Amino acid sequence: MTFDLIAHTDRAISTANEIRNGQLLAFFDFSYPFFPGYSWNLFYPPLENFIYSGLYFISNDLNISLKLLTLFIITISFIHSYIAFIYLNVNKEKALLLAVLFSCSIYQIDNIFVRGALPESVAISFIPLFIASLAKEDNDKKTVLMMSYAVAGILLSNIPLFLCSGIVGFIYFLLVPKKILLLVKSFTFAILLSAFFFLPLVYSIHNQVFPIMATNWFQNMSEKSIGFYDLISGEKISNGKLSSMALGIGWPLFIMFLYSLKETVNKKIIYIITTLAVLITCAANYSFLPEILYSINKIQYTWRLIPFLIFFVLIIISNNRKVKSIHLVASVLTISLMSTWMSVKSVNNFDITESNFRGPKNTVFTDYTLENTKKLTEYKKELVCISLTDMKYQNIPYSTSRGKYGLPYFSIHTDKEMKCRLPVMAYTALSIDGNRDVVDGYLTYKTTVGDNLIQTEYSKNFLYSLILGILLSVLSIIFFLFLVFYKGRNNKNNQET
Repeated sequence: MTFDLIAHTDRAISTANEIRNGQLLAFFDFSYPFFPGYSWNLFYPPLENFIYSGLYFISNDLNISLKLLTLFIITISFIHSYIAFIYLNVNKEKALLLAVLFSCSIYQIDNIFVRGALPESVAISFIPLFIASLAKEDNDKKTVLMMSYAVAGILLSNIPLFLCSGIVGFIYFLLVPKKILLLVKSFTFAILLSAFFFLPLVYSIHNQVFPIMATNWFQNMSEKSIGFYDLISGEKISNGKLSSMALGIGWPLFIMFLYSLKETVNKKIIYIITTLAVLITCAANYSFLPEILYSINKIQYTWRLIPFLIFFVLIIISNNRKVKSIHLVASVLTISLMSTWMSVKSVNNFDITESNFRGPKNTVFTDYTLENTKKLTEYKKELVCISLTDMKYQNIPYSTSRGKYGLPYFSIHTDKEMKCRLPVMAYTALSIDGNRDVVDGYLTYKTTVGDNLIQTEYSKNFLYSLILGILLSVLSIIFFLFLVFYKGRNNKNNQET
C-alpha cells in the first residue's frame, strides 16, 4: 500500500471505531498509537471519509469498501464530466467519450491506483463542473449554482485543490473580468454549504501550530515540479523525485489539442492553458512572495493544477468538428494502455485488514499533532502524575470509558493532590471540566485526595463554531435545493407558457 492510501485507510478505521465507541462526530481518535486524541477529521475534509468509513462501518471489510469507493470516484467523475460537456453544448456522443477521457485520465488513474490519493481524486471529479461554469458565457443562476456545488465538493474533499480552484478562478477573472461576481457568489455560497466543516476548521487552526501547517511548501514545489515533456507525454516519469509517477496529459490528447489549434478556438482558454502549463513546469521557488500570499504554498505541488489543464484541453478538442468519435475512442484505448503499461506495476493481492497494518509497529502519522507534542509509549494503564506537595512523579492506575458526545472520562484515585497528564491531545476544541492546562501537548487535571472522575468536554467556543457551522450548512443546503428544484420548476413552467 502507498503512503497516502495507508493514511486514508487509517482515517477510515479511526472514524468507524470512534463511531462504534459512541463518538458520532468522530473528530478525535483516543486510541491512536503514541498520540492519543489525535484528530484526522477536524482538519482533513470529510467527503471521501464519509464514504470510505461509512462503507467500512457497514461492511467491516476494508477491501470491499476500497473497491466500492474507487468505483464511486470514477463514476461520479464521469457523470460530472458528461454534465459539464452537455452544459457547454457538446453533442451527447462526443460528451460521453470526452467524459471517459477525463474520468480515466492518466493523472486520475495514477492518483487512485498508484498514489492512493483518494480525497484528491474525489475533488478532481468536481473540476469539470467548476470549469464549465467558468467557460460558459452566461453568469445566470444555473451557472452560480453549478459552480457553488463544484467548489463546495472540492472544498469538502481536498484543501490543496480548493486553493488551486481559487488560482484558476483568479486567472480566468484576469482574462474575463465580468466573471468576478460569479466567482464571489459561488465561493461564498460554497463556504456556507461547507460551514459544518469550515468553521470548526478555522477555529481549530487559530493559534495552534501543526507540522503540516507550519511547513513552507514553496521549496518542495520547486524540487518536485514536473518537466514539460512529462507534462505533455503522460509517460511514466523515469528519474527525479517524481520517478515512477505518471501525471501528464498524454500523447493522444496533446496531439488532438495541437490539431484543434488549426480551427477557430477560444483564445481565452488558450491563454489559460499556456499560463497553467508555465505555472506547472517552471519549477520556481515562490518564497519571495509576500507573507499574505503564503497560504498558496499549501497546494504543495504545482502539478495539482494538471486536472484543470486537462479539462481545458478537452474543451478545445470538443470544439473541433474534425475530431470525430472514432478519434476519441482511439484516444481512450491508447490512454488505457498507457495507464496499464506505464503507470501500474503488477503486484500480488494484499488483504487490507485493520490488524495487519494499523498499530504502533506500522506507520503513525503526525501531520496534525500539536507542535512539540510528546510521543507516548505507555499510557493505556497508568497516568503520569506529579505530586503538588513534594513534586515527585508517580504512575497512577486509571480506568476510562465514554461519556457525553462519546468523549472519554477517566476514573482515578490519588492519596494526595496531584497533577496528572491525560491521554488527550490539547487541541483548543477540547477541555477538561472546562479547564485547559497543558503539559507535553496533552491536557492535564489537578486531582483531589480520594476518587476523581475526570470528564473530557468540547470547549464552549468550539461547540459554538460547530453548532453555527451545522446551522449555516443546513440552511444553505435547503436554500440550494429550493433554488434548484422549486425555482427551476417555476422557470421551466414560465418558459412553456
